[in-house]
Formats: sequence, structure tokens, C-alpha cells
Amino acid sequence: MKIGLIEINRQPRVCVARDSNVILLHEAYGKFRKKRKLPPLPFHAFTHAPFFIEHFPEIKKILPDIILLAEEEKEDSLILPLSRVKWKAPVPKPGTIYCLARNYADHIMEFNEKVMEQDKMTPPIFIKPQTCVTGPGGPVVLPRVGRQIDWEAELAVVIGKKAKYVPTAKALQYVFGYTCMMDISERCLKIRERTEDRGRDKFFDWLNGKWMDTFAPLGPWVVTRDEIPDPQDLNITLSVNGDQKQNGHTGQMIFSVAETISYLSQIVTLMPGDIISTGTPSGVGAPKGTFLKHGDTVEMNIGKVGSLRVRVKGEAQ
Repeated sequence: MKIGLIEINRQPRVCVARDSNVILLHEAYGKFRKKRKLPPLPFHAFTHAPFFIEHFPEIKKILPDIILLAEEEKEDSLILPLSRVKWKAPVPKPGTIYCLARNYADHIMEFNEKVMEQDKMTPPIFIKPQTCVTGPGGPVVLPRVGRQIDWEAELAVVIGKKAKYVPTAKALQYVFGYTCMMDISERCLKIRERTEDRGRDKFFDWLNGKWMDTFAPLGPWVVTRDEIPDPQDLNITLSVNGDQKQNGHTGQMIFSVAETISYLSQIVTLMPGDIISTGTPSGVGAPKGTFLKHGDTVEMNIGKVGSLRVRVKGEAQ
């Protein structure tokens, strides 16, 4: 099931994309609840993405009925053509966005580095703030302090239920679904001029370059876990202005989705709506000295998940 978020009269609506149509769950549930004796749900069940994700095990029991009834009625107030929909980020304000660095060997090697034994021991994880999130279409805003803005196509995992001390073998049971994310990155951040003689200075410049507004495009929807039984069997590509830059496969990850969830859950309590972005394959711009500029269009695709396209805009434009 493809679960997405749109706006109707500036109000958020959780909806389902099916074939060439989008089912408005809030409107359909309101129309059929009493007539078909559907179980009561809070008003915000289909307007508040975090609530929907957390309570999905209960909500999904009635979703087939809601969808079937809406498709039978064929009312414009219940169904929209997919071509008319402008998607928002499916999780507009994640609790936490966890990201993996160096999770594909070919990405490590494209920076002329060797894959060391330490790279296979523990996943290097950092966090992005909520303000990085933008939806399909973007824009990704090139900040005034930006110099070298790069792209990274990644499979993002949306956590579905509270997870702590989870064994790897059971980790995927805690997944709500999967979506596309771009980990946009400033490769040469210098707010204030200084040397990078100390390793920590270079590290924090790298880290802070991940934090800028709109640097985590997300979408177009979340595909529920049941439709992707193996997240390690997905093709992932990215193009800039139609020119393919990345072409990888999630089976190339150093740390699998399940291993990453298990590892993170030993450190923090993962909550419904948290996002784990699982790293990028090779093909980023920095090794070739190629970076994003105003007017670019960036599009990524993950098999079975979907395509996410954003435009790039200079902050002063």
C-alpha cells in the first residue's frame, strides 16, 4: 500500500495511491462510518501522519473497506486523479532522522579510500534536523553559505512502532514502510574561515553541511512493509537534469536495514515516525567536482518504492 500526504484546503490528508487514483481516507471514512458501521476513530486518524503511523495496525483492519467503498462511489470528493495530486513529504516532521554514512563500499572507494575492517564493525550514524525535510518538487534551496552542494540517493526506512533492544532477526517487524530520501550535502562548509588541522574540525564541517534547510527531500509516499518483504533487493538510481549519476542496489549495503535497526535500538529508543536513511551508493558529485546549481532537476528512483523529483533553487532567487 502506498501511503502519502496531501493538502485539501490547506489541511493535511493521509491518503492511499492506487493505480491512477488517490483515495482521500478522511473524507471516505467520514462518509461511510455510520452507514457501514465502521469502528470509531479519532478525527485526526487520517489527517495526522504520526498518529496514522503509530496506530496503523488497528487502522489497516478497516482500510480495505474504506478503499472499496470509495472506489464503488467514484465521487470526486473521495477520489482524485493521481496526475492532479501534489504530494507533501509523507512524514513532514519526523521525530528523528537517523542517517548512515559510508554504508556502500563503492561510495567509500569513489573518494579514493579503502574499505577497512572497521567499516564493517559498527554503522556510522548521524542525525539530521526536522528542518531538512522537504517534499516532492522541493525546492532544495542552495544556501548563501553553500559552495559545493552534492546529491545522495538513499532508501529511507519509516519506523512503525517503539523499538528497543531489538534482535536483527526481528528488526523488520518494527518497520512501517519505505520511502525515497536524498541526503543533500554541503561538501565544503566554511561559515568562518579556519584550518581543518584537527580531525574533529573537518568532521563537524562535514556534519554541519548535512543539516541545512531542505537538505532531506522525502517522498513521494511510504510503501508499507508488506509490499517490500526484502529491502535488500531494490535498485536505486539518481539523475541530474536527466543525466544518470547513480545506479546501485540495496543489496550492496555494508549494514542491512535489519542490522541497522537492531544496532540503533541498542543506543536509543526508536519511535513511530522516526526515519532511518540507509546510505548512498557511488555516483555522487564530489569526486568529479560536479555540484548542484540553481535550476537543476534531481530525480531518484527506488524499485517498488517510487520516484522522487525535486528542483534546485538558489536562496537568493
